[in-house]
Amino acid sequence: MNLDKITAMNKELSECIKNGDTETFVNKLNEKLEENVLYATQNEVNKLYEAYKDETDDRILASNGIRPLASEEKTFYDSLIQNTKNELTNFEVTLPKVTENKIFEDIERDHPLLSAIDFVNSKGLTEWILNKDLNYAYKWGDLNDTVTQEASAAFTKVEFSQFKLSCWIPVPKTMLDLGMIWLDQFVTRYLSEIIARALEHAIINGTGQKQPVGMIKTVDISNQTTPAVDKEATKITSLDTTTFGAIAAKLTDNGKRNVSSFAMIVNPLDYWELVYPALFYTNENGQVVKSNLPITIYQSLELARGKAIFGLPERYFATAGFGATSGKIEYSDHYKFLEDVRTFKARCVAWGTPKDNTSFYVYDITELEPAAITVKTSAKTAVASQKAVK
Repeated sequence: MNLDKITAMNKELSECIKNGDTETFVNKLNEKLEENVLYATQNEVNKLYEAYKDETDDRILASNGIRPLASEEKTFYDSLIQNTKNELTNFEVTLPKVTENKIFEDIERDHPLLSAIDFVNSKGLTEWILNKDLNYAYKWGDLNDTVTQEASAAFTKVEFSQFKLSCWIPVPKTMLDLGMIWLDQFVTRYLSEIIARALEHAIINGTGQKQPVGMIKTVDISNQTTPAVDKEATKITSLDTTTFGAIAAKLTDNGKRNVSSFAMIVNPLDYWELVYPALFYTNENGQVVKSNLPITIYQSLELARGKAIFGLPERYFATAGFGATSGKIEYSDHYKFLEDVRTFKARCVAWGTPKDNTSFYVYDITELEPAAITVKTSAKTAVASQKAVK
C-alpha cells in the first residue's frame, strides 16, 4: 500500500472536516474504505495462491472455495484480462450467472446478519410480491368478489428497478499473472464484501429513497414515497428476564404470531462495553455464566453506538441481483488515485424492507447495568429463619 497516498487521503479528509464539506468527506471516506477492501482482498488471494498454486486435486481446491471455472466464466475473465492488458475503452461484458450466484453465496456465508434475514438473489427481477397480513390471505366460504378483494388486500407488489447499487471493481494488474481461477477469487471476494457492506448499512439505516428501508425506520411497504423516519428509541437499563419478556411480547404483534426467540443487533464496541457485562456474570464459584435467554446477538459496524435493535430477522426481506441489463461490466475511470489497476463498474439492483412495523424495535442501551444474581426469599422461609434464630 502506498504510504504517500494514505497520508494525502488523510490530509484531504482533515481539510473536508475543517471546511464543513460533508459531501466530499463522505465520498473520500468511501474511496478510502473501498481501497482498504481492495488491498485486503488482494492479500487474501495472494495467500491462497501461494498455498494452493501447485495443487491439482479439484476436490481439495473446491473444499477451500477454489473451484474450476465454467465456460462462460472463462470467456468473461478472458475479456477482463484482455481489456486490462490492452487498455481498451469500449469494453462491455455481462457478469456470468455462475459468478453472480457465487457472490451472493459468499455474502450469506461471511455475513451472519445478511444470512439471518429473508435474503433472496433476485437474478435480475425488478418487482416482487410481498404479503402484508396473513390474516387476510385466506377466507372460508363461497368464492366471490369480496373474497378476491380481501385476499388481494393481503399482498402488495413492489417495484425496485430504480434501486441501483453501483459497484466498482478495481482489478490489480498483478492479479492477471496468477491466472483466471485466481482472478475469479479476487473478483467474487471483492464484490461480495463491497455489496455486503452496502446492504448491511441499508438494511439497518436506509431511508427507502433509491435504497432499502432500514430496521430502525418506520416503513410503508405499499408506498414509501417519502424518506422513512427513525423509530423512537426506548431506554432500557437491564437485560433481565422481565425486560426480555416485555420485548418478546411486543414482537408477537399483540399475540398474532409466535415468538420463541429473537435477535439483538448492536455496535461491536457497545457489545463488549455494555451488552456483555449485562448478559454475563460471575457466580459464587468464580465461573463466568451467560444469562440463559432465547436471543441471538449480531454485531454490526453499521449501527450507531448507544442503540440496539431487537427483532425478528426473518421478517426483513431483501433482494439483490445483477440481471441481464444491469449486470453489464464496463470500463470506468472513476478511480484516479489507484495505481496499476484497471477499474470496471457493475450495477446491482437491490431492495429491502421490514415486512411490517412490529418486527423490529429500537432501544437506548447507554445506561445498561451489569448482570447480577437475583436472590428472592419467600415470606415462609423468612419466618422459619427467624424462629430458628430464636
